Amino acid sequence: MPDINSCVKYGQIETHFKDLYLTINNKKAYKNYYNLNRNDESKITINKYHNISSAFESWFDINFPKFKSDTNENYKILKDKVIKFIDDCINEEDESDNKEILNRFKLDIEKMEGSLKEQIKYSLEKFKGCIINVKKNLISNYNIEYDSEEELNEKISNTFKNTRNRISHGNMKDEVLFSDMDVVAYVIVERLVQCLVFYKANVDMNKIKEIVDDRF
Repeated sequence: MPDINSCVKYGQIETHFKDLYLTINNKKAYKNYYNLNRNDESKITINKYHNISSAFESWFDINFPKFKSDTNENYKILKDKVIKFIDDCINEEDESDNKEILNRFKLDIEKMEGSLKEQIKYSLEKFKGCIINVKKNLISNYNIEYDSEEELNEKISNTFKNTRNRISHGNMKDEVLFSDMDVVAYVIVERLVQCLVFYKANVDMNKIKEIVDDRF
């Protein structure tokens, strides 16, 4: 059974219950990442690392579908030019097979809105007030050294991205021992997923902090 101390209490989300219910049931959301109980929450496996990465990318895209274009005007301009060029090529193409290839390529370009590392760094800044305690405790418990908050966020995002990539490419086995920084990055990204879910459900930042951060 889930540990009652690790669960979100109804009183914390009562006024947002409908929005939260609809948010969690979003058909575009990745849902295979929930810990079953306290014991499950205390373990990190290759499968869980992959699942939390998929969950993060899923919920980030739901919240910020135009993240890179909205935060970088030059990126938006360049992306629009590339898409226009592809459209011109499609209109000039006679072969249906080539048009299909170009259309698939266009869809890929349209979906490109920042790397995993960029998304994590953005979320660390966006929800920095919501994960203060868990972040501080992790850094202290694992003796992570850093000179600035920017350097720390770089370490977190880069570590998670690199580990996820090694897992995705089959370069890590089930018996692997995660590094301290791997653990720190995993737990923080897990908390960011929670922030993204509640943010999408229109829960204010103070309440998100109470739910995600203050009980850890």
